[in-house]
Amino acid sequence: MLWRAHSFLCVSPDAVLTRRVQAIAGFSWGFDISKGVITVVDPQPLDASNWDEHLALLTFSYPNWAFDRGYRQ
Repeated sequence: MLWRAHSFLCVSPDAVLTRRVQAIAGFSWGFDISKGVITVVDPQPLDASNWDEHLALLTFSYPNWAFDRGYRQ
């Protein structure tokens, strides 16, 4: 079994006056299980394209919010 999580640090550029989200960084982490042996996978940085891959699900799940593409510059 391979298990991975993607975590993103996000901000609201206007202190949540509107429902707008910008990602500024991301990382993946997780573990593998093979033949009963658990191996922890060290955190790895994610780039802005990884954030963009999540936008369809985020927009669907939170239709009243706006999610900027890419990382905040």
